[in-house]
Amino acid sequence: MSLTIPAEAHYIEVTLYYQGTSREYVEFLRDEINGTASTLSSPTPSGETNAYIIQTDPFFSKLKAWGNTIWDLWYHNHGLDDIGTPVDGIVPFEMTKAEVDLTDCLVKKAYSKDWEKVVLLRSFRDNLLRKTPEGCEIIRLYYQWSPVIVKAMEEDEKFKEEVKEMIDRVLPLIENTVE
Repeated sequence: MSLTIPAEAHYIEVTLYYQGTSREYVEFLRDEINGTASTLSSPTPSGETNAYIIQTDPFFSKLKAWGNTIWDLWYHNHGLDDIGTPVDGIVPFEMTKAEVDLTDCLVKKAYSKDWEKVVLLRSFRDNLLRKTPEGCEIIRLYYQWSPVIVKAMEEDEKFKEEVKEMIDRVLPLIENTVE
């Protein structure tokens, strides 16, 4: 799979979920077995003259009740009927997550050994600033000037400490706002 990342993107988060069987597939099976499907046609997209239509198979015509049974089991095991409880491995669950910061982030540079402060500041950005036009403008300016400030921080350790001290002075206010 390949994705095109927008030029203005600053951060990417990708989450991979595992799902035992998709809703769409179980619906397909139910409808095919029940004889109500219209998803297969002849000729097939792959060029076969005739699609295998399950309803025309004498074996499956005797099992029509199984279409609804398969659906009911899937529905119940996902806890969607208000009776069943979601079953691990059936309900989609997060397998892994990857995050990539595409910017020269001055917060990350200043707090490279204090990840909790980076997370706090990102939460402030995502959960508060991003919700207003003024906050979005602050974010835009931050990313516009961050690479220049990071470069200066790399060249001057004293400047890096001054930037960190300045951020430290507003952290208590941000902590109270985010919580």
